[in-house]
This record gives sequence, C-alpha cells and structure tokens, in this order.
Amino acid sequence: MKFVITVLILVLSCNQQRGVGAKLYKRCELARELVLKQVPEEQIGDWLCIAEHGARFNSSAVNLKYKRFGGSAYYGIFQISDLYGCLKSSSICGLTCADLQDDEVEDDIDCARQIYREYNREIGDGFAAWPVYKTHCQHLAIKADFSDCLNEEVIRFQRYYKKKKAKAKKAELEPSVPVGKVYERCELAVELRDKFKLPQDQIATWVCIAYHESRFNTSAEGRLNADGSGDHGLFQISDIYWCSYSSQPGKACGVTCEDMKNSDISDDIRCIQIIFDEHRRISGNGFNAWSVYKPYCQGREESFIHNCFDETVPSTSIRPRPGITAPTQPGKKSALTAAPPIGKVYDRCELANDLLHKFNFPREQVATWVCIAYHESSFNTSAEGRLNADGSGDHGLFQISDIYWCSPPGNGWACGVSCADLKDSDITDDVKCVRTIFEEHQRLSGDGFNAWSVYKPYCQGKSESFTRGCFGSDDDQPVTAALPKPAITAPTRIPPRKTASSRGKVYNRCELARELYFQHHYSYEDAAMWTCIAQYQSNYNTAAVGTGAGDVRYHGMFQLSDEYWCSPPGKGWVCGLPCSDLEDDDITDDLACMRHIYEEHQRISGDGFNAWAVYQPYCKGKALDMVKGCFEEGENAVVPTTTTRRPPTKKKNVGVGKIYSRCELAQELYYKHNLPFEQIATWVCIAHRESNYNVSAIGRLNADGSEDHGLFQISDIYWCSPPGKGWVCGLSCSDLEDNDLTDDVECMKTIYEEHTRLSGDGFTAWAVYRPYYAPVVLTLPHMMGAAEEYTSLIDGMHPDPEKHQIFVDVEPLTGTPLNGGKRVQFNMFLRRIDSIRLTDRLPTTLFPVLWIEEGIALNEDMVKLIDDSLMKILMILDIVQWTMIAIGLFLAISMPILYFTKRRPSSGTITPTLTTTTSAASIPERGGLGGNPDK
Repeated sequence: MKFVITVLILVLSCNQQRGVGAKLYKRCELARELVLKQVPEEQIGDWLCIAEHGARFNSSAVNLKYKRFGGSAYYGIFQISDLYGCLKSSSICGLTCADLQDDEVEDDIDCARQIYREYNREIGDGFAAWPVYKTHCQHLAIKADFSDCLNEEVIRFQRYYKKKKAKAKKAELEPSVPVGKVYERCELAVELRDKFKLPQDQIATWVCIAYHESRFNTSAEGRLNADGSGDHGLFQISDIYWCSYSSQPGKACGVTCEDMKNSDISDDIRCIQIIFDEHRRISGNGFNAWSVYKPYCQGREESFIHNCFDETVPSTSIRPRPGITAPTQPGKKSALTAAPPIGKVYDRCELANDLLHKFNFPREQVATWVCIAYHESSFNTSAEGRLNADGSGDHGLFQISDIYWCSPPGNGWACGVSCADLKDSDITDDVKCVRTIFEEHQRLSGDGFNAWSVYKPYCQGKSESFTRGCFGSDDDQPVTAALPKPAITAPTRIPPRKTASSRGKVYNRCELARELYFQHHYSYEDAAMWTCIAQYQSNYNTAAVGTGAGDVRYHGMFQLSDEYWCSPPGKGWVCGLPCSDLEDDDITDDLACMRHIYEEHQRISGDGFNAWAVYQPYCKGKALDMVKGCFEEGENAVVPTTTTRRPPTKKKNVGVGKIYSRCELAQELYYKHNLPFEQIATWVCIAHRESNYNVSAIGRLNADGSEDHGLFQISDIYWCSPPGKGWVCGLSCSDLEDNDLTDDVECMKTIYEEHTRLSGDGFTAWAVYRPYYAPVVLTLPHMMGAAEEYTSLIDGMHPDPEKHQIFVDVEPLTGTPLNGGKRVQFNMFLRRIDSIRLTDRLPTTLFPVLWIEEGIALNEDMVKLIDDSLMKILMILDIVQWTMIAIGLFLAISMPILYFTKRRPSSGTITPTLTTTTSAASIPERGGLGGNPDK
C-alpha cells in the first residue's frame, strides 16, 4: 500500500512539473488532428516530422537556445517562432506564447498554416519558416506514413465530437449575429453619426468610400488584387495587414476577416479608425488608405449625405445606446428655415491671406484666384450673374455656374452644394467647389484656371500685382489692408524671405543620413536618430502635413507643430518662420527649428528626443540600424545635394513616342543613368513587359480607373499628377510620356526604394516582376567573353575557346553535321546583406553556380553508312566528272588541228607507177605515145 501511494505521489509531482496545459501527443493522434483541420494530405507527413524532431510531440515544448544569440524562441508542438506567432501585437497569428503551449493544438495548427501561407506567398516555400524542416524533413526519401492512423470510424466520431464542442463553445461565448446587410445611403450616414460618433466632417467621405468599395454591402469580399489577397466587408479591409483568416482574432486590427462581413459593423468601424490614424501619420490624410478616395471622393463627397440630416429626429433604425444622448443637429443650412444669405465684400489682401493661410492654397496660385475673384464678382460673395445666353446663373465670389456645379435653381450637383450657400459670407463651400472645378479642368485642358473666362484675357501672367504687399515681405509700397485676425498677427521679427526652392522632396534613407552627417555636421549617432525619426514621422517626405487634435497641423519632414513652433496658419512663432518653409526641399530651417525644440525638451526632461512621440517606441536604442550600409564609402564620400529629385518644371520639347530597342535601353540605363549593372536586366525586362519599350504608353486597365504612364507604367494614384492626384515623385504624368527618361528613372528609383523598405525587394512594386523575372544570368563557361570587372573577382576562371565555346563541325560537301557542342554557364549575383555581418565586405559580383554541355557526334556505324551510301558514289561521280572534262578538253584541242590539216592543198610531182606488163601486140597501131611505131 505504501508503495502504491509513493508511486502516485511521484506521478503527480511529475505532472505538476510538466505543467497543467502540457500534453504529449501520439503520432496518430496528431495526424488525425491535422486531418480534421483539413490540412492537405501531402503536407501531413511534413507536419508530423516537424512535430517529432522539433518538439517530440510535446504541446508545451519551448526552445530558447537561439534566444541568447539574438534569435527567436520557438513554442508549442510545431515550434512556432515568437517573431511571427506570438509576443508581438502585430504578429501574424495574434496569439500569446502561452496559447501555443496548452494542450489544444487547433490554434497551433491554424497559426502554423497561416505562417506557411505567408512564406509560400513570399518565397515559394512555406516550410522555410521552420529550421528543423530543412535539417530533418526536407530531404527524406519517404515521408512518414500515417495511413494506419486514419481509421474511418475514429475520424467520424472525433469530427462529430469536435463539431459539437465547437458549436457549444460558440453559442456560449459569441452572440448570434446575422450575416450580411446592405445599407441605405442615409441609414449608414446617420448610424455613423449617432451610433459610432464619427466626426461630422468625415461622415460624407466614409459613406462615399463605402459606396465605391462595397455598394454598402457589409458581406462584400473583393478578390481582384494582383497578389491574391482579399478585401472584406463594408469598407473592404485588406487581409494582408489588418484582419486574420484564422479562427483567432489577429493582425493589426485584432479581428478575423469573417467578423468584417457580418451585419454588425462595430469591429469594422474600430478597424477603419486604426487604419485612418496610421495613414494620417504616414501621409497626412488617413483616407489615402483607400484607393477609391482620391479619384471618386476627395472634394466630391458632400452629395453622399445630401438630405440625410435635414430631419430633426435621427432616422436610423438603431437607437442610441442608453445613457448616450443623441448629438445636437449641426448648423446645416436648410432651404426651409435659412434666412436670405448675407454677403460680404472682401478686401484684396484679406482674401489673399484667407486663401493662403486658412484654405491652404498654393502660394503661387493665390494671386490668380484673387484676380479671378476681382474680375468675376469684385470680391462680392453674394454676387449673382444673369448675363448668360442660355439663362443660367453664376453665383458667389468666383461666379460658379448652376448648370453643372450647384443646385437649385439649376440642375448641377457636381459640387454637391446649394447655389444659395455660395452667396453667403462663408466661402468654405465656394473654395471646395472651385477646387473641384479646377481639378476637372486641369485634367481636361492641363490648366484648371481655364474654367473661368476672365482668366486668359485679364489674369494669365498678369496677376502678381493682386497680392503685392499682402504677405508682409515683398511689398513695393505700403498698401492698406484689412486688419488681420488676432490669431495671425505678424510677429515683431519677420524672418528673411527664402530664395525660391522646389516644393517638397522625398529622401531615401542613406541620402538623408549622409546629408545630416556631412553637410550639417551631426554626429554619427545623432544622424542615425534623426533619420529614424524622419522615417516614422513623415516617411522622409519634406512636404508632409499631418493633422492633430484641435486643428493643429504638423509640418515637414520632422512634423513640427504650428501650435508652438511655426506660423501661419498656426499661432506658434517660437522658431520664427512660416510653416510653408518647413515643407520645401531645403531642410536647413527644419534642422534649426528642431534643434531649438530638442534643447527645450532636453532642459525639461533630460532627453530632447522625447519631443517626438515616435522616439520611445521605434527609435530609442534602435536607430543605428537605420544607417547601416550608408557610410561605406569612407570620409571622402560625395555629399548628396538637395536637388536629387527635380521640381516639376516646364521641360523643353524633347519629343514623344520613342520605342527603344532592347540593347539601346540597357546601354542608356547603365551608361547615362548609372543604374547598377546587376539591376539592368530586370529594368529592361520590366520595360518590355509593361510597355513593350514604348515611352508614351498609357495603361487604362486598372479596376479603380487609374492610369499607368510611360516606359515603366508608373501609376497616377500615388506617384505623378495630373490627371491623378499622386505627387510623391513631384512631376506631371505627361513628363513620363516623353522621350527623356531622366524623370522616369528618378521616379522609379523612389518607388524602388519605398518598396525595398516595405518588402525588402523594390522590384515587387511592378506586377510583372515575379512572373517573368528569375535572378539568373547566362554566360559561356568560365565567363568566356565577360567583362574583366567580373572575371577578376572569381578565382579559377580560365576561359579556353577550345573547351568552352559553342561549336559545330560540318562535312563541307554535303553540309552533314558530324560533331557539335553547346555549353552554357548559370550565374547569380552575390551582394552584401546588411543584416548578416559575414557579408559586410562582400563586393557585388556575378557568381558562377554551374555549367553544362550537351552535344552530338556521329558514331562509326553512321559514318560507314554515310561513306558507303553517299561518299563512294560522290567519289565515283567525281572521277567520271574529271574524266569527261579531260576527254572534252582533248577533243576541243584535236578537232581544230584535223580540220585545218585536211583543207591544206598538195604541191609535189606525180610519178606513174606501172603495175602490169603489156605485150607489143597489144599496143595499138597508132602511136599512142607519139613515138616511132617501128621501135
């Protein structure tokens, strides 16, 4: 009895040490779990191998041996890395590391499959995420057999049990939510306002986005993305970053994609607010996260809430939550209750300052707008023109037509505003409408001001005098102007006017680090820290503008607030400079102001970098990684200038419509534009697949209506404008369609650098890259004929034409191939990887991998057959030929000789010859010979 009690105590103590949630699975038990989770049968053997060699089938296994070297820790039965599966809030699986160590393997399987899918999508091998797979499982000739584990009766019972358990758990923990709903326009608008308390000025935009993304359908699912990802729900939220496919909530929004497609949009709203805040931090406008915003909603959204809020009682069928009072109605103008509009007559400089500081018009456009307002309405906001031949009217400060743009009394709804609203003293709606008109005519004619008939005769090239003396720094003579508002009273010290500089620039990481170090003399550590802050504040964009609480704006690369530091339009004058100076491509004033801020916060908190919110979570202790590889050139590195990316200026006529040849483009990219040699083949391949080498190509097949321009088909959503609204590259799309590739190359470098930062490979920005490009270069063996700069870096290269060139031996009389050899060598580029110190000194070179040879040679039987059936006959024919030729020559020579010999006459004496004996009796009596007959 004592023995039994002792054994029980030992068993209980062992279980206590193993952990409450631990479980040792058997091979067949785990195989059945994988089958029940619908893991493909061809993968089950691999997963069993990983579980066996990685965790010994222990669900609570933890491997920390790589952690002390800065590597990952691995958890659970499938040894999932904490880099992807747990630890971080933005991990792929959205699990804690403890979740991977319990006795339930369903979440482990879901997480492992999610990691497998991501790796398979990125590099083509999902099991590459597990080091144990490569060492123990990849090269197994025969995968572990598990067919004996899949007893049909056991599987059926286990499936039934798990389904029943899952249903019970779901019924207990999750309220029943009906799937799918299609909203009405106003129903959605009112619900966003009354239930979810979204800002009033954003509701029209959200409704517009929901219409163009999903047609108000909460269960919509988009599958048109080139990378195979999906968009889900009312606002079409991507499953790449924001929602998780697994049963566990995950990714950045902490929600499953299925939850995005039910009729409860609470989680959708929470997620779009996260996305909005993130993209507002990156680009200054959170709506940029949705591709439909710029082409369809920006400046055109008001019509989507037309007549939705005119009623005094909210019309939503979903009542406000108890204890939360419905918001008061905003001061929306109503045609039934509004008093007649009260106009205002502006002063010239008052209007100029309002347009520049309040409505943020570009400085170079303000004079033209003031000129148009003067000639259209004499600065009178209530002016109404009725001189049009068709009876239509023009309304307000800028005389906007009621045919297309405003209504009633006309039928124009393009601006989504009533014509009466254009004639009051508030010109906010006028400004929105003229921007819409300007953009439309900019797209149609190239100059948006052409929409106003007074522009060409009175304002084009003649408008500068309309703002002279209005901004306090360029007055030729004092001009009386309306008193400025107290909030923007001029300071006692007016900063000197800057020389003209281009509007905005997007740096690359190393360019900024070098400029801070060499040109502005920051220490190496400070240059790294400011580079990190610039990345997370503005993504290196000097023209970035962010919006904060209470209409506070943040300007420039380091996002300096106009509440304290710059003005106008803010109230901050500590740095003594206008905020617009922080948004140009000269960062000298930005650095001077941020030094002032740094010193102030150094005094207050002991660390001046605390003034920037991104410092603690993203840069403190991590900044030196931002400048790795940026200072390899040594102390004599060339200082980068601030004019790397040119401003969008008027170009000389360089012609359009050129179509390059393959080698011509390769040579120009290498010799003229100095692109790295190892990238040339890829750029030429992209140009071929995107535009067929045509510099004027325009692609119009995008689902969102955007266009791609030029040799490398650059999109007008983000990168060029007009007709799009993307200004990242700072140039017009038409500049991408001429014969000058300089701006194309600059823009594609910007795109390449941005996508290198995001995905590690800048070429992935082009959809044609992965299907058509393999990073392999073919040469002759031993790089025969290659440039010296590559062959000199590889030992053992001894090219020999006899051994390494391609050859064919041909019989000269008949053309029969007797012998031949084809040889080719496969090479790959080796380059430095910043994160691997072993490769720090590795030069970029072409590294030979292998070379192959294949050839043909006739054997003896074939040679004898050809000799007997062909060559001997040819020899006999050859003999006959020469014999006939010899006979012919002989006859040709002898015939003339015989001919002339026969024709020559004879001149010799003829002597008769007696051949018979004649008797005297036979001689006639007459002397036949004239002689004597007696003789």
